[in-house]
Amino acid sequence: MEENLSAMGIVEGDLIYCEVNDGLRIWSDFGIHKDGYGRLLVQGGDKSDAERGRIIQRVQELGNYRNLALMGFPTVQQYGPQVDELEQRLSDHAERVASATDDDNDDLLLQQLAEISAQLELIRSATGFRLSATTAYAEVAADRLNALDVKPLANFQSLKEFTERRLIPARRTCAVFQTRLDRIAERVSRIMHTLDVRIDSRIKAQNLRLMESMERSTQLQLRLQTLVEGLSVIAAAYYLVGLIAYMTKGAAAFRSGPQTELFIGLITIPVILAIYVLVQRLRGKVMKETDVKNDDIS
Repeated sequence: MEENLSAMGIVEGDLIYCEVNDGLRIWSDFGIHKDGYGRLLVQGGDKSDAERGRIIQRVQELGNYRNLALMGFPTVQQYGPQVDELEQRLSDHAERVASATDDDNDDLLLQQLAEISAQLELIRSATGFRLSATTAYAEVAADRLNALDVKPLANFQSLKEFTERRLIPARRTCAVFQTRLDRIAERVSRIMHTLDVRIDSRIKAQNLRLMESMERSTQLQLRLQTLVEGLSVIAAAYYLVGLIAYMTKGAAAFRSGPQTELFIGLITIPVILAIYVLVQRLRGKVMKETDVKNDDIS
């Protein structure tokens, strides 16, 4: 057996030697040699050829799925520094949000948080498929490993130990990376919500001050209107007394008085009626145009 292993180029320090499926023994280093192929030595035991073929196929599938699962680890290494930077920037922004006293900075902070969220989504889009594939392939590799029912042999590394030493750390690293992305997204959402609430409260306070200002302006207009109405009463009384005077003078001049005063007295009432009719027509026209505009809006 040692001669066969030496001929295959398998070094004893890298040797994996164990028993699978109750009787089948395998030797390998599960490495790629200079010719681009791996080496696997199998002792069949009392298994049939078909059974041995199925067991060897499981071993091959285990290696393939293990390698596919490990492909997510370089992706995590590639994007890990970017995620570290995003976490640091997010922590800085959280401190700025907590200590900010100038409301004018809220809009800027919200914009910067939106940029962090956009960069995070780009990373999640770039890594999501590979991380999901890593989880799926790792589960399939674990199923194949359980199906082989590996039994270790004394003083040698078993197939189960070899697989778990490489697969489990990579799988957990990818899982932790995915969890980090989810937690960063949650933190961004919470901080943006805090800023939204603060900005909304600021806007409500501004609207309240605006309404108070409008109320004061309305009260001032009401006082001015009251003053104008008081003055209008005086003016109306003055003009009414003048009209009465014109009609009185016209009545006094009906028989032998001046013709001018008689003429003024006669046209006073028709002029009042003409002005009243004109005002009513103008008022009706304005009200009609207002009703048409309201119908168009509704």
